[in-house]
Amino acid sequence: MTKEKDKKAREKKISFLRRICKQHGIKVTPQRMEVFLEIIEATDHPSAEQVYERVRTRLPTISLDTVYRTLSTFDRLGLISKVYFVDDKTRFDPNTTHHHHLVCTICKNIMDFQWP
Repeated sequence: MTKEKDKKAREKKISFLRRICKQHGIKVTPQRMEVFLEIIEATDHPSAEQVYERVRTRLPTISLDTVYRTLSTFDRLGLISKVYFVDDKTRFDPNTTHHHHLVCTICKNIMDFQWP
């Protein structure tokens, strides 16, 4: 994708976040926005701890508890989904469409896999 397409796709996802939060009476705080952006731009399926470490570089005052609560809220709203089977840590996936995952048994990396 080109940078312009990437930017438009990102803006569309942010608009979707704002609309869903408004429908459920949830404020879009800077913390929620940063967690959301981290998840939708991740190329892996990060754990809450990984999201926390990444967001903390931009928002040093964010707490791990805030990240956990935000991810739980996003999962409940259908903005992300949980992936449960890797190294006893819940991972998060911005792809909420029906798909499968391939997991490397050596490095534990997760890849999306489409199978009709």
